[in-house]
Amino acid sequence: MEGGLPWPLVQSESHGFGRVVRKGLKYFYRTEGGLRTTADLLADFEQELPQTFRTLETRQLLAGIIEQLMFLATRYELRGKADPAQYLDEANPQWWRDFPLPLDEGNARRLISEWLRDASRRRAEREAERAEVGRFSCAHRLIERPGGWRIRSEVTIPREARLPVDPLVANTTRFELAFFEGDRLLARAGTAYGQQSDDQSALSVRFLRTQFSIDRAHSCDELTLRLLANGRLAHTVRFEQSALDEQELPLVFECRGDEWWFVASVSCSTTSGRVRVHIPERFNYSCEGALGVRENTDGTLWLEATDDLHLTSDTGDRYTIVLKSSQEQNGQPTLKGHVAHYESVPQVVYLGWPTLDASNVTEESRVHLQEFANRRPLTRANGGEQLGSIRYFAKNPLGEILLQRRFGVVPAGFAIQTFPASSSKPARLVLKNARPLDLQVIDSTIKSRVEVSDQDATITLEPLGDEPPSFLTLEARPHSGAAPIQFRLTYPYHGARLLGSDGAPITRRNFTLAELLGLRVALSTSAANGAEFCLQLELASRDGRCARHYFVRAGNTPVLLSLFSRPLKYPSTGLGRFPQMA
Repeated sequence: MEGGLPWPLVQSESHGFGRVVRKGLKYFYRTEGGLRTTADLLADFEQELPQTFRTLETRQLLAGIIEQLMFLATRYELRGKADPAQYLDEANPQWWRDFPLPLDEGNARRLISEWLRDASRRRAEREAERAEVGRFSCAHRLIERPGGWRIRSEVTIPREARLPVDPLVANTTRFELAFFEGDRLLARAGTAYGQQSDDQSALSVRFLRTQFSIDRAHSCDELTLRLLANGRLAHTVRFEQSALDEQELPLVFECRGDEWWFVASVSCSTTSGRVRVHIPERFNYSCEGALGVRENTDGTLWLEATDDLHLTSDTGDRYTIVLKSSQEQNGQPTLKGHVAHYESVPQVVYLGWPTLDASNVTEESRVHLQEFANRRPLTRANGGEQLGSIRYFAKNPLGEILLQRRFGVVPAGFAIQTFPASSSKPARLVLKNARPLDLQVIDSTIKSRVEVSDQDATITLEPLGDEPPSFLTLEARPHSGAAPIQFRLTYPYHGARLLGSDGAPITRRNFTLAELLGLRVALSTSAANGAEFCLQLELASRDGRCARHYFVRAGNTPVLLSLFSRPLKYPSTGLGRFPQMA
């Protein structure tokens, strides 16, 4: 057909046009919010097309097909229709006039009916997602890159959610969003808007965009979504199973069509007939069927299997991956508890021992689950005594691991308060309900002293140099001798300090806008009633100066402001334009 693509080419699986259309339908809702067009979305998949068709014109033509398919699936109820094209002929005989391709070939109508059924399924999936109000979820898939396989996380967030936020920013209505891996900024994610709920205990936050594709840099670290109010952390959303520890755990991916999706890092089952499994060094494996093996430069392996796979670690941990299962796996057991909001190693620290939720596994498996903490059996009698860094397992009677996590546990009620130095007292940390822990500041630039009274502890801090460090590390070790937890805390400095992307204080005050990324301002005061700080950002250019002032309330606890999220509404910057800080 003139100016387009002939149907034999579009229908041919070897040329990839049909695959690109199906992927465009699958990820169509990634374009919500207007940040990307459908043609932009298809650029992610154009490597499937012949080289001569990897053009904007081809993407726009295929985007027109996808958008019309989704329009028809939204306007007409096509679910359950054996021949959607025939149904549309009856419902609206002129429907084909707006279609980007002619439909006068029998093969064309059959292919369009297949695409319409696919579009209808995607529409139904989207409606189901929207019905799950307040649900934040994260899935992972493998993306092939020249250097090997990489992990991309597909994140779904609700259109609206009620979230508890820091009371000091409860009146804020605009939030900057950012994804972090551990403590590293991974990607900015636009804005969200909030309003106070009726009970005043939470904000109702509306997100403009609900779908995100995040290429991971350090997948072993937890992925979080942070809401920032004028640079100040207001709330952190954590995603279950967002940390994929490829150095210690197997990573199981199942084949869905022509894509590979993460299933689990423990024993699991799948209806798929093919899996790819990444295993660490010193793992043994066996498979009765054909097995493909590829070794990575770091000594880890990729296994591709079409039959059940059995894995054993060097410490005897056993994993079984069952393929071609008659039914989908119901789910995995999970841990539930109150999480402490500190930067720490391990990254997740519970206030009190978490509970095992096995409601989504079969009753038979639930009854016989065995729990282990640091390789010792866990019972009701000793569960509450476990503190420190924990390596946790839940196993079935065969010894196969169904849940494996690394986390920290501190006593319920544990809290850390910081106080800057004043004219009468040194800088100090006060730790609530910390008596079961041995505490120590491990920093060569700080002299510290620990005083214990009743259930609390006070640690005085004395810098050994002219300037105190930006951060300090507090080690909390349980009396039982288990491995310690390390907390990374902002040093309680009286006043304001500008911190570079490496966390070190800097005195420089002129930056390009690109250089603001990673910069933070630390604010705290020893004043009993707190203090109000004024942050001034000024844009210097050939055309004059433009300044913005921000007033931030801070107290004893240091406030960290991320400068990248300051809502700077300045003219477009070119060479010679620099923001300055006062």
